[in-house]
Amino acid sequence: SSYVIRVDCDDNVLRGRIASRIDAMFASGWLAEVKSLQQQFGVEFALSQAGKAIGYREIIAALAQRETPDEQQLGELKARIATLTWQYVRRQRTWNAKERFDWEFDSTGGIAKIQFPASFLGFLDRHHT
Repeated sequence: SSYVIRVDCDDNVLRGRIASRIDAMFASGWLAEVKSLQQQFGVEFALSQAGKAIGYREIIAALAQRETPDEQQLGELKARIATLTWQYVRRQRTWNAKERFDWEFDSTGGIAKIQFPASFLGFLDRHHT
């Protein structure tokens, strides 16, 4: 049998986490990664499932206009990726609203700070292999 656990958080906190994650990905060389994938696989990368993922397709489009986006273009690119990511979150929430959850937790304070009730911890203890 299977069990469904839902973890969600406050909208503003999640938007902040999305923005931070996008900044971290760019700081870690996301643009260079996409350039490398395009050089390695050519147009096939843009047509692949990975190339169509949120962020990748936007970076591919930006690089097609300018090899190295300036600060304003990078800001606009990050904002576009954040908007698309938020829209994806909303679609996921709408889809998941139809699901039955066995357990639901709020991660607004961070995953490490979730206070799991004893009943849940007992459930895990009884059902782990």
